[in-house]
This record gives sequence, C-alpha cells and structure tokens, in this order.
Amino acid sequence: MNVYFDSHCHLFMKDFNDDRDEVVARARGAGVAHMAFIGYGLDSSRRAVELAEKLDGCCATVGIHPHDPDNLRPAAWDELAALAASSSRVAAIGEVGLDYHRDVAPRDGQETGFRAQLALARRLGLPVVIHDREAHADVMRVLGEAAEGVAVLLHSFSGDEAMAREAWGRGYYTGVSSRVTYPKADAFRALLRAAPRDRILLETDAPYQAPAGRRGRRCEPADIVHPAAPLADLWGIPLGEIARTTTANARRFFRLPEP
Repeated sequence: MNVYFDSHCHLFMKDFNDDRDEVVARARGAGVAHMAFIGYGLDSSRRAVELAEKLDGCCATVGIHPHDPDNLRPAAWDELAALAASSSRVAAIGEVGLDYHRDVAPRDGQETGFRAQLALARRLGLPVVIHDREAHADVMRVLGEAAEGVAVLLHSFSGDEAMAREAWGRGYYTGVSSRVTYPKADAFRALLRAAPRDRILLETDAPYQAPAGRRGRRCEPADIVHPAAPLADLWGIPLGEIARTTTANARRFFRLPEP
C-alpha cells in the first residue's frame, strides 16, 4: 500500500465530531499514515495538539490566523509560544500569514501578527506553515525580510509561475491540494509539471477543498489520493513514487525522524 502524508488538515474541527474515529480509519485504509493538524488560533491550536498526541504518526502546528483578533494581541503570542513548547508533537508554527480576500482585519495589523509569529518560529527553531490568500506579493516580501533561516511551506499554493519559481528558488515548499483536480486549474497544473520534486507536499485542507466532482462536500484525509493522481500524471511517474516522494518531503519539512 502507498504511504501518504496529509500535510495540512483540520481533523479537530466540529465538522468531524460525529465520526472522527471513522474518518481516521478511512484515512488509514487509504494509506494516510501521517497527518499534520493545523491550528489557526489559540483554541484550535490546543485542539490540534491534543488530537496529535492521541494518534500515531501525527503532528500539530500552532498559529494564529491573520483574521483572528488574537493576531494583534502580544499576550497571545506568549501563549502561543508556551503551547509550542508544551508538546513534542508540535512540529511548526502555523497557519500564519496574510489574507486579503475579504479584508476582515486591517492589512497592517495582519502583517504585525505575521512578523511576530515568524520571529517566534525563528526563536524556537520551528518551520512555518503559511496562509496566503490574494496577498502573494506582500507574503513573499515579508517572508524575504523576516523568515531568514526558517523552513517555509506555502499551504495550498495559489500563486502564479513567477511566484512559484521565486519560492522554489528560496527553498520554500509548496502544498498541492485538490485544487489541482479542478477543471479551471490548467495554469496550476502547468507550473507543477516543472516543479522541483523535493519541494512539493500533498494536503487535503480537510474539511475544505473537496476534489473535483465532490465540491460542496466535506473533504477528509482519505481524499489525499485525489491530488496525488494528477501529480503522478504530470510527472509521468507511478502513484507509489508520488506517495514516497511527497511523504519524504513532508517528513523533512516538519523535521520528523525517519521511521
């Protein structure tokens, strides 16, 4: 069986409260041996850590989303630092970044919180998982100024070819979600064809980003096979090699020991 690493999911959310054990069982049955539970606020980060501690092969990230009011509260950054140090299952800071899609929070405030959490990642020696929605130029600017020496993963990459090449040139990792299955994602598939294979991670973003043909339904970690298949086609390699390569990349990014 192919072994996958879902590098970005939110299995602690209420969307899974009724059948979380069954969802985990389906993930294991699909070959998902590893999952990263991604926090996006203090409460969700705590729940991510608690769930990771219960499941073999799983890790958690702790971070504050740019639209969360705590993003601007220095005391919250201290709480986040304490949470990051509270468990060996905490593997990164995130998801953090900038979100201009709805401009819920002032852009300068978003950047303040982003920079504070990048500084925390540097201080703790942890990688960062980046949330970037319609803020590509500013995300890359801030990372260039404030993330030196930090391993960076651009979650569910949505930039263009120029941004991808700049990110890969800096050594950043990029997450491939079920967006690669969408009919209008031709440009995304084209840039992935020439992507450096040691910089690509698979993710579901569960419960979000269900694959083509299942839009509007809940996504879950077992759906990792949906972005894996088109990537195998683009690279012209077997699905098993996609699983091995992207799992190795995720383990390297999250600095997990070899199995």
